[in-house]
Amino acid sequence: MSYSNLFYPSGSPMICLIDGTPVYPFYGGFLDLMGVMFTLDGGSFLDLWSFGDTPPGFAGPTWAGGMLYGMSWIQPSGDGYAVVAGPPYAAAAVPEPSSLWLPGMAVLGLLAWRRRVERRRNASLAG
Repeated sequence: MSYSNLFYPSGSPMICLIDGTPVYPFYGGFLDLMGVMFTLDGGSFLDLWSFGDTPPGFAGPTWAGGMLYGMSWIQPSGDGYAVVAGPPYAAAAVPEPSSLWLPGMAVLGLLAWRRRVERRRNASLAG
């Protein structure tokens, strides 16, 4: 295995080919299948990679399909290194853009209200 630690902002290429034939057909994440390995304190490692643009059901019966990323935590053991047991899938909750409008509009409304109050106060002080 090779950890090239490459980052692909526009999507990774297909890298799992044997004699030009894809042996793993998914690709396109911001990391390739080999991923990026980070050295952690204490001698352990964290490996992050992309499974690619996967079909529905790839990561279980409720998986709707789409980009999927994986991770492994690797710790030193007596003979070398061992992968800590756990699911390899990583998920992140990201708010939908439409949900950001509500707090944004509230902040803009408060700023406009404050500016209006200060203008009235300055006008009454000047007059």
